[in-house]
Parts: sequence; C-alpha cells; structure tokens
Amino acid sequence: MKVNLKLPTLETITIGQFQEISKHYELNGESYSADQYMVSVIYGMPLKDVRAIQKSLLDKIIEEVKKVLAQEPELVTRFTIGETEYGFVPNLQELSAGEYADMETYLGSVDDFNKAMAVMYRPIKEEWKTKYTIHPYNGTGERANTMRNAPLSTFRSAMVFFWNLEKDLLKASLAFMEREVRKIASQQQRNTRKSGVGISPSAELLEEILKISKEQQEQMFSRS
Repeated sequence: MKVNLKLPTLETITIGQFQEISKHYELNGESYSADQYMVSVIYGMPLKDVRAIQKSLLDKIIEEVKKVLAQEPELVTRFTIGETEYGFVPNLQELSAGEYADMETYLGSVDDFNKAMAVMYRPIKEEWKTKYTIHPYNGTGERANTMRNAPLSTFRSAMVFFWNLEKDLLKASLAFMEREVRKIASQQQRNTRKSGVGISPSAELLEEILKISKEQQEQMFSRS
C-alpha cells in the first residue's frame, strides 16, 4: 500500500492520543504490533490500513514518530482550544495545597494526565502585555475532558519544566548541604586538634554522607 503521511509534531498529537497509545503499550508491552497501533492512533488510520503499508516505509514512520514523542520542548505557557485560551500557572509559589496534591496524584497515572493538565493550565482571566491571570482552581470538572484535545507539546513541556525545576532545587540543596558539612567538619577537626585526638568519626561520617549524596545526584540526573 502506497501512502504519503506527513510527519506529526507534538503540536498535532493530542494528549488523548498519547494516553491511548501509552495505555496500549502498558497493557501489551513493547512490540511491533503495538508500534503499528501507535501509528494507527496518531494518523487516524484503521489498523488494517497501517498493516498494509510496506514494512520498510512503516519502519521509518515508526522511527520518526518515536523521535517526535521523545522531544523535550520549552515550556508552553499559553495555548488555545476552540475559543478559550489557557495559561500555565503564573506563580507556582501560590499553588494551594489542594492544587499541588491533585496534580501530584494525577501525574501518577497516564489515564489522569488530562486532569493534571486541568490543574496546570486554566482559562486566562485577564492579561496585560506579556502577563496574565488565570481562573481560580475549583477542581478539574469538564476541563479535564477538554484537555484530552490539548496538544501534547503542552504536557511534555510542563513535565520538562518541572523536571528541570526539581533538578535545580536539588542541586541548590546539595550545594548548601556541602557548605554546611564542610563547615561542621572543619570546626570538629579544629576541636579535635586542640584536644590532641585524631580526626573525629562524626567528621568522617559527614564527608561520607556528602559523597553518597553526590553519587545519588549523578544517578538521578544521568539523563541530562
């Protein structure tokens, strides 16, 4: 079967499509059949038509689509569905405990990614120049269904944003801990020298804790 399929982008793939594909992989595992299902969903083609595509061509399509799905775009702060424009939470420090708890819960399951989007992105209420305010959070409601039609670029960009934010916070915490550990260890060493005793076991323990923390950080951020 000869086809001329335009390569999709994170803007043309919806969150709903991504959820359907991810769920299929989760239930059936990684396989060539699952890859064919992915192409069927993204291009809106009957599975039988996908299976009729020349294998060499289909292999290339699958490879390119997976590259698109692996992209990590910059944060998308605003997008439009229908006549409504949505904005990313302008100030994360102002998130309520309820918003944070809901977002954390919804991000735990691919089935709820659309609900997480309804927490992170809300209709823009007012705007001036490059700034805007969004409507207050009162649950996900019908917006959760609407968010199934949001471009995947919005969700992926938000995840990359939070990942980088967490990474920066952990690095800052480690840097602070390193300064404090060395300060305490230095003070203990001065005290032990004054008392004529060798290096304090607690100073060695602090250095070991610092070493382990650095190793854990390197493992966590090996993808970057």
